[in-house]
Amino acid sequence: MTFSDETPLDDSGLPPRVVRILKSGNFATVGDLRAASDGELLRTRGFGNRAFYEVRKRFPNPDPEMAEIYREIYGWDI
Repeated sequence: MTFSDETPLDDSGLPPRVVRILKSGNFATVGDLRAASDGELLRTRGFGNRAFYEVRKRFPNPDPEMAEIYREIYGWDI
């Protein structure tokens, strides 16, 4: 399923807990997630590796080199 940048986080398919954490960090839409750096996401209070994985699995970092880094560091195939 594809989501436009204007899609609210509530409609993004992310787990409710992750949505609550992201909203507390002033993320409101899928576009906010796509535009956010990994550092911005990980600095969000309560946002850990599992939440990071859920977000990047659905909304990958646009930098193709990051997919390789995720594989090497985390063992994730995103």
